[in-house]
Amino acid sequence: MALSHERSQSSQWSRKPEGPAVVTVHPRATDLPDGSLARLGSVHGALVVRVRHDPAQRRDVVLAAKGGHLRDGRCMNLLITARTTDLGEGAALYEQPVRLSPLPAG
Repeated sequence: MALSHERSQSSQWSRKPEGPAVVTVHPRATDLPDGSLARLGSVHGALVVRVRHDPAQRRDVVLAAKGGHLRDGRCMNLLITARTTDLGEGAALYEQPVRLSPLPAG
């Protein structure tokens, strides 16, 4: 569902967000500190993200906001397999295994 609020209109940001995309994870799902920069990667690619901890989040999920442009390093579509669901032939957007890892030094 695409919602409109003061920070975004449908799935597009009304103002360009600053910095890397933010992902939310359970604090025990990673050794990465809250607020740190990390690499969010899948078999398809990787993005630099900012890690936020939320103890209410499931431990096996990385939550990222939809929307954002590839040129800004915020396009989560870079990480997912393009496929359709088996029911209704919609887009299967939320089933891609990903891994959070520290950014390489340097």
